[in-house]
Amino acid sequence: MQRQERAEVAQIRDVVSRLTVAWREQRWGDMTDLLHEEVVFENPGFNGRLEGRAACVDSYRQFMSAARVLDYIEHGLAIDTWGTTAVARTHWEMAWEQDGQSQRESGHDVLVLTQKGGRWMVAWRTLVPPAEPAS
Repeated sequence: MQRQERAEVAQIRDVVSRLTVAWREQRWGDMTDLLHEEVVFENPGFNGRLEGRAACVDSYRQFMSAARVLDYIEHGLAIDTWGTTAVARTHWEMAWEQDGQSQRESGHDVLVLTQKGGRWMVAWRTLVPPAEPAS
């Protein structure tokens, strides 16, 4: 990997890490800075979407106001880049309480990033559930 590519990957890793910290610590202004103004969050299963920075930040805000996250881990971050476009994928596992019930889920977060004004921003995101075991 060339030096320029390593620097880009490090910058993208930083964006992904800062995004996680921002929603976990409910730092919505920090999150806003990481999202493209026309960001799209595609619902799991592609059965709906949120468009625009405000709506996407609000989705995290709504979740965090209704739930208490008990445990959250990310691992296996993989990043591919092509000029000013990148895809980052990470596996996550989360446990939380909501409405008096314990929940546990896992899956993959897939982020498409674009470089604008010399910095990387999330332009598109979806969650992918874990694959069903082969029968």
